[in-house]
Amino acid sequence: MLVSRFQVGVGLFRLNEILKRSISNVNITSKYEYPDELGTEYTPPDLSQVTKQWNTKTMSPLLKEEIKEYLVWKMEDDWKTMTNDETKAAYYLSFGSWGPRGKGGSEGSDPIFILLKSTYSLLIFAGLGVSLVNFKRDKSLLKDLETLK
Repeated sequence: MLVSRFQVGVGLFRLNEILKRSISNVNITSKYEYPDELGTEYTPPDLSQVTKQWNTKTMSPLLKEEIKEYLVWKMEDDWKTMTNDETKAAYYLSFGSWGPRGKGGSEGSDPIFILLKSTYSLLIFAGLGVSLVNFKRDKSLLKDLETLK
């Protein structure tokens, strides 16, 4: 009995669809270790405390950056393959109450920052005022020169 290439392709397609459906129903909660070509293993950072420690100074900036890169890498694949902690951390980093959405507002609420910002704005408006005064003076000077001709 001969089997055509089309029948084999359809059979593989159906098998692939069945595997996708069965894998998508599995909730993965185990920790991963990712070996590379040299045999070194990468253990992802602990994401269980991200929502509680992200705003505190106990989490180092390097760890925050590693968590962001890890989650970006994980989100390239199907979200159904992510653990619950990974999904919660990704959602928190995208929509959580940190940064400008935090309770304390953005980092720009520091009094020194406000003072520097207001000083800079004052200098800009002072320069604009001086340029307007000079513009009016130049216009009147040009008008006087026209009357002399």
